[in-house]
Amino acid sequence: MRIQPGSLVELSYRISGDDGELFDSSDEDGPMLVEFGREDLPPALEAALTDKEVGHEVELSFGPGEAFGAYNPDGVVALAKSDFPTDVTMELGECIAVTVEDEDAGTSEELEMRVLEIQEDSVILDANHPLADKALVFWVRVESVREG
Repeated sequence: MRIQPGSLVELSYRISGDDGELFDSSDEDGPMLVEFGREDLPPALEAALTDKEVGHEVELSFGPGEAFGAYNPDGVVALAKSDFPTDVTMELGECIAVTVEDEDAGTSEELEMRVLEIQEDSVILDANHPLADKALVFWVRVESVREG
C-alpha cells in the first residue's frame, strides 16, 4: 500500500541539528504513528513520503525555521498562578495544555506550552515549538502503511 492522505503511517525517525546533535528519535519509544495529510509533519517531509511504501527511507535538511517555524517572541507569556486549577503541578521544561480564548471571536483553542520559569505568583510559558528556528536534518523510514 502506498502513502496517501488519510493513511495511518508508522515512521521510525531521527531529528538532528545540522551539526549532528540528536534532538529526538524513535529509538526509545518506537515508531511514531501519524494520520498522513493532517499537517502533523513538515510539508516538505509529507511531500517526500507521498506515494511511498513500507521500507522507503528519506533524509531531508531544513533551514532555520523551515521545519517547526520561526521563533515568535509573542509566544512567550506570563500567566498568574491563580489562572490555573489548584491541583495543577508544573515543572520547568515540561509541556502543559493551556486553553486560549479569543473573546472577540468567541472561540478557544488548546495549545501545548512549555514551562520556562516558575515565579512566586506567575508562570512564564512558551508556545513556540522547542525546535523552532533551528536548522534540522530529518531521517525517516516507513515501517507500515494502512488505511485510516
